[in-house]
Amino acid sequence: MGNSARSVGYSCAIAGQDGGPALRASVVLALPTTMESTALACSDVLIENPQA
Repeated sequence: MGNSARSVGYSCAIAGQDGGPALRASVVLALPTTMESTALACSDVLIENPQA
């Protein structure tokens, strides 16, 4: 994810016992500017291996 002076993003993956991804998560935050008066924040979580 690209970061800038007004936005930041982060993603990570947590491995299960088999070494493969069990959970992935991402978050993005964008601050308002002079042209855009709203702030934006969103996140997602993806469960890739429910048994883990």
